[in-house]
Amino acid sequence: YLLRAMKVNLDFSIVVLGTTLSLITNVLPIPSIGNLGVYESSWAMPFIYLGIEKDVAIKSAFFSHIVTYFY
Repeated sequence: YLLRAMKVNLDFSIVVLGTTLSLITNVLPIPSIGNLGVYESSWAMPFIYLGIEKDVAIKSAFFSHIVTYFY
């Protein structure tokens, strides 16, 4: 829903793939405060590779992290 609100139309399977890759990084023992930076880069990289513009992918990564953090 977050990507659709930002006017990014992707197939559901591609969104599941991109979000799964970002959630896998939660297991990595990379020290950071609130997993900030690691989650965003692991969210943005697959979506940039799949064809989303770089700035939109980074913005959606930060919004996703904020929503997930507060949820």
